[in-house]
Amino acid sequence: QNTATPTETSAACAPGVLGNNAAGGSSQFSSGATMYASRFDMVQDATFVMMHIKVASGSGMIMAAIYADSAGRPGELVVSTVPQASVTGWNTISIPAIDRSAEGYWLVVQAQNGVFISYTNLSGESVTGANTFGAFPDPFGSINVQSARSYCIYADYCADLGYLITATVTPTITQTPTVTPTSEPTQSLDAPEARDSYVYPQPAGDSLTIVYSSEQPAAVIINIFDFAGNRVKEINTNAVNSVYNKETIDVKALRPGIYYYFIKANTSTGETVKYKVNKFIIKK
Repeated sequence: QNTATPTETSAACAPGVLGNNAAGGSSQFSSGATMYASRFDMVQDATFVMMHIKVASGSGMIMAAIYADSAGRPGELVVSTVPQASVTGWNTISIPAIDRSAEGYWLVVQAQNGVFISYTNLSGESVTGANTFGAFPDPFGSINVQSARSYCIYADYCADLGYLITATVTPTITQTPTVTPTSEPTQSLDAPEARDSYVYPQPAGDSLTIVYSSEQPAAVIINIFDFAGNRVKEINTNAVNSVYNKETIDVKALRPGIYYYFIKANTSTGETVKYKVNKFIIKK
């Protein structure tokens, strides 16, 4: 069984984190018959190499798994761990190294009776499923939706270095808007290509504006990631059928450096549209 950690991989590995690695402010008591799952988007092809679960208190065995996303719900089982005794705090669990494409995944934990699993009240997608502690079901099965909750579970991954080399090249834009930070784009600007976007000003200071086109009205999620792949900001907004949808974002709390953003739109006809991953730079 291959349980390599990011530090054991070759120089072609760019380590990152998928999931919620926050300290956790609340806890969920496990009765030993429930799976707890939270959804996260991975923005690059990568290899999962390790998982981590935050236990608030209690004692007992814990297990973790990764499920593929199926129409916004946990679907096919990707990989699961063997049971191990939990400790209070972060628990590191080995998994077989497994290559996966950039898409949404559900990170899942189940624990024996008496274990308190940490979670935060961050905006996120979480569900529970029935399963007596033991082997994870495949597929996940029926769910109960939980809102505004994100379980403290995350996976380490090793991103393909070739992806990062490509991503760090400034995106090609047909025509960059020559405006001041407080200016608005005008109709003289070229619209971004379908399912593409751009940012101004560059580099950004305390705020930036993302401009993107939309072929139809949609509910839009904009996720911002740091260079290591950690999600640092999520914006929920709406798009109209327009070549100049724009969203101004406050980035005062973000440190100077390179960031990536990923736009996903759920259209009024039920289609999920994923835009190209692009980058921006913050300089203060």
